[in-house]
Amino acid sequence: MPLQFMDSKQSAEYLNVSITWTYRDGPQLGLAAYKFGTDRNAKLQFMISTWTRGIDSNVSADTAARNRGLVLA
Repeated sequence: MPLQFMDSKQSAEYLNVSITWTYRDGPQLGLAAYKFGTDRNAKLQFMISTWTRGIDSNVSADTAARNRGLVLA
């Protein structure tokens, strides 16, 4: 699978979570975030391919969140 990057809004829609969740809880559950650019307005992009590998290996977002005491939006 090629690397696929999405911004926070696209990631939230794809994962069916809130935008806040992608920033706050996503990295704790394996949603890799990357900052492209060096200026203060550089946007974070999330690598969805790492997340879908986790889902493909039968680890759902709900289960992973419950195991860590987090609540998905």
